[in-house]
Amino acid sequence: MLLLALLGALACADPLQRRVDSAREQLEGGSVAEAVTMLHELVSEAPQHREANYLLGLSYLQAGRPGLAVGPLAKSSASEEFAGSAGVALASALLDSGDPRGAVAAANRVLEIEPERVAALHTRAQALLSLRQPEQALADSDALLERDPDGVNALRLRAEALAALQRLDEAEAAHLRLRETVARQQPALASRACLGLASFQQQARRAEVAAAATYAECLAAHPTDVLLLTSASDFHRARGDAEAALGPWRRALEQEPESLVFRSGLAGQLAVLGRGAEAEKAILGADGGEPSAQTWLVLASHRRQHGDPEGALDAIDRAEALSSGAEAEELRRLSAELRLEMGDLDGAEAVLATLENETNREVLRGMLLDARGRHGEALAVFGETLARLPADPRLHFLAGRAAKGAGEWERAQRHLATALQIDPRATDAALLLAELQLKAGAFQAAAQLAARHLALRDPASAQGPLLKARAAVAVGRLDEARELLDESERRGADPVAVAVERARLARRGDGGAAAAARVLSESGLDFTSVASEPALRALAGDLAASGRTGEAVRLVERAAAARPEAASFREILARVRLLQGDTEAAQRRFGEALSLDGDYAPALAGLAELSIREGDHAQALALLDRASAGDPAEAAYPYRAAQVLLAQGRSEEAEERLRGALRRAPGHANACNDLAWILAEKGEDLSLALDLARRATQLGSDATYLHTLGWVQLAADQPEAAVIAFRRAVQREPESPSFWYHLGLAQVKTGAEEDARSSLRKALAFEEFAETEEARAVLARLEER
Repeated sequence: MLLLALLGALACADPLQRRVDSAREQLEGGSVAEAVTMLHELVSEAPQHREANYLLGLSYLQAGRPGLAVGPLAKSSASEEFAGSAGVALASALLDSGDPRGAVAAANRVLEIEPERVAALHTRAQALLSLRQPEQALADSDALLERDPDGVNALRLRAEALAALQRLDEAEAAHLRLRETVARQQPALASRACLGLASFQQQARRAEVAAAATYAECLAAHPTDVLLLTSASDFHRARGDAEAALGPWRRALEQEPESLVFRSGLAGQLAVLGRGAEAEKAILGADGGEPSAQTWLVLASHRRQHGDPEGALDAIDRAEALSSGAEAEELRRLSAELRLEMGDLDGAEAVLATLENETNREVLRGMLLDARGRHGEALAVFGETLARLPADPRLHFLAGRAAKGAGEWERAQRHLATALQIDPRATDAALLLAELQLKAGAFQAAAQLAARHLALRDPASAQGPLLKARAAVAVGRLDEARELLDESERRGADPVAVAVERARLARRGDGGAAAAARVLSESGLDFTSVASEPALRALAGDLAASGRTGEAVRLVERAAAARPEAASFREILARVRLLQGDTEAAQRRFGEALSLDGDYAPALAGLAELSIREGDHAQALALLDRASAGDPAEAAYPYRAAQVLLAQGRSEEAEERLRGALRRAPGHANACNDLAWILAEKGEDLSLALDLARRATQLGSDATYLHTLGWVQLAADQPEAAVIAFRRAVQREPESPSFWYHLGLAQVKTGAEEDARSSLRKALAFEEFAETEEARAVLARLEER
């Protein structure tokens, strides 16, 4: 009977734990999406379940969503059982989501209880390098090497730390040792270590002769490594040595003369050098006779990449003429997609009618809807197709792109991360996800995703270095950004995008708007071209900001006269007129823009600003809502509407708009800040408020963000942390009486009454402010004691 009782008890064991065990099995078996779904349900039912939170965090990490992993891992790491394992994962998630300071703090907590935890030491060293603290990173890398003298990751960290400290001889020795160690331990990665040495000599040492010699050694050992071939060619081309840039590809072709990969690489280098005819000949000569369908397809890709979509379409047609059955259908699909890129939507729809495969028809229909701005409908089509083909990375990529257009950031991120998980080489998911991470302010994660795109998808990509440059500018790594922009330009990046980023770089430097205006003025761009609109907008703003508003007006008027059909030029002109104080001219120009495009969101938002000036808040909100509906991916419009509502005391409606803005752009620092404040005032959802306030301080250095963080921490009964935040705020803005008052309140809560009296007196030394009476009352109570 006892045995039966025990068996019965086991059968009735905690059903929640059985579900946790089942989710763990899914995760260990590689079914990450299923594990996430199961664990999310579990954590919803049992929010404090430590193991479920730990596994959910791991699942999010494996799915490439480190930001979502932070919350559950933080909960799990608070327990003794998971303090080490969850703490290490938390440090990694914080680092990958762009919070190196948080990563250091999490790693420190792990190392306090488990000093030998190597993974925590490694993550801390990486985070310290991101924070530009190479001395501490070097100490951690040395500690790792004491445990394992041949640890590849530790050797790499040591080399990077020494380079950052400008101890270049030691850094080069470390790179040499790293190259030898990797060649011995991980021969498949030997070319990467060799490339790391060459890049160090080129970029850190500025030793071009030594770098050239190292590239030669690397290529001799790895003559067919595509990333190495691309980097070596870029190096030689930057030095003006065209033949040396072409040489590695020619030698690779000698070894594999039929390789279309190497012929395409050689063609790419020839095209960048302006030798287009030779480039096409390099590809078409692959078969030594009549080109095959595959050769025409490679030529189509080449032409598409180098700005010849019509030629690409012709090459696809030629490939189709040599194909039949499923291959011909696939080429027709490619033809339709190329027509979509060219803006020939009717032509794409005509091709759609010829497709026989149901999936091809549905996917192309979704792409057409997306191209016509009907992002929600496109997303529904892709969702139906994914129900039948859940493991198709291309479908997840297209769904992610449509979700981005619809302003559904979380859904976009989920689809793109899944596409990456299924096959990182199949789509540009890493690149698009990097753009989303930039928008979210996760600059470290964005740079890592761009690097992943370069490593796994397109080593010759021009967009990868450009995105990495944007991330570097955002975190103030200006020298690194400059080099990345040079690289992206050498690779044929869009000159408008490069110029805009160079201007952003100049704006972050000492020269400010004037320097940015100079960069754009000297870029050689045709500012009357609609393609140059982002650069024209930036230049007009920089000219106005540097006191040259008249010059900005003349510049934009010339562009508008040259392109009377361009609504964007009229809207930019309206904004410059507004800066001049000519509201009548601004209103007229905004109206002209809307007469050209009745749903042009920036013009609607501009008219909303005029309505706000006139005190017509109802009209302003209506215009901003129209703008928001017209551009569902832009966060500025719901955020501005929230500001209007807050000014009227309508905080509930403002909260709804702020949440909408953050769904579109989780990295909108002001929206994070304002929503955090509202939640703290209400005393609701304080964990979210803390997350938002911390995010705002990571995204910007405004003292207001620190003040809000302190206010939320005070509401969350974390007065010690609030004191730190308020102190940092008053250091940056010592003339704010409210900051001093709130610092005093936090100090009262911690029992530091003398400090509180001092802070309150400083607040009351200013003229009347919103909380003057409250500050006097608090100080009086302290004086009575």
